[in-house]
Amino acid sequence: MSFRFFITVIVVAAIGYGVLWSVSARRMSDLVDQQFDSTKLGPALKVDTSKRRVEGFPYRLTVILEDVRVTTEDGSFVGAADRIEAVTHLWTPGHWVITARDVQVDLPILGTLREGIVSASYKRRASGHAGVFIGSGESGDTQAAKVPGLTDWSLSIGIPGASEDDDSGLYSDIAAFLQLRASLGGNRFETKGQILSAPPFGTSRDALSAWRDAGGLIEFDAFSANVGSHTVKGNASVGLDDTLTPLGSVAVDGDAPGDLAAVLAALGVAGYQGDSGSLILQNGRAVLDGEVLTPLRPIHRY
Repeated sequence: MSFRFFITVIVVAAIGYGVLWSVSARRMSDLVDQQFDSTKLGPALKVDTSKRRVEGFPYRLTVILEDVRVTTEDGSFVGAADRIEAVTHLWTPGHWVITARDVQVDLPILGTLREGIVSASYKRRASGHAGVFIGSGESGDTQAAKVPGLTDWSLSIGIPGASEDDDSGLYSDIAAFLQLRASLGGNRFETKGQILSAPPFGTSRDALSAWRDAGGLIEFDAFSANVGSHTVKGNASVGLDDTLTPLGSVAVDGDAPGDLAAVLAALGVAGYQGDSGSLILQNGRAVLDGEVLTPLRPIHRY
């Protein structure tokens, strides 16, 4: 093999790769334009951006969105980000790494959540199983209007593939597995569970009603909360009632005598003496062993 032939092969391969990258980038750009030209992000949401482009040659395909704003159809604010970057490679099209900067989102429970950086990733395997991770960045500037002590959080979601379907039992319609971790006022919280029925796209009355009517339910197999040296563990099953207010039950147990009382006191519930308890969410109230802890409200936003 001559040196000239070797160089020719390298040049041709480089040109071929450049053409492949250009074609892939164009297709990606067209797909992004197609998605955003419709301005729709689900049945009752729309998204606007000031700029969107694809770059990253030669190693990456990077989709960049600037001045992203998500609203309801009537113009009510849902969320925004100054810049979102989604990165993949030609040889790993099922794996994306996403970074959003200066994020603001309105959420039913947390109120307005603000983050300097939100990191996320998406990976889909050949089996059809997909994994999603999203969490606060390392800037340490988490702000949640209704949960002022929240300092960091992460959510992992696993979506079963076709090969994992099971036609028997209560959990034959599992739509996703989830794991949530958070730090609240220096205390740690963690929960694992699954979502029955495909989760609603958005928090509109129609979306949540459809999810509830399809048998929507969130089952927490296990959760734990740590306050200093005190630990509480339990499980929960939560859905929505006719008014779209949380409905369900939560079973809690302290690891040691006094643990449950200490954790509840840290959450603002003083005077509880038991080492285990049953929390009922019903009729717009959260009731622990007959004692009303707090009223509950419908979670739909519009």
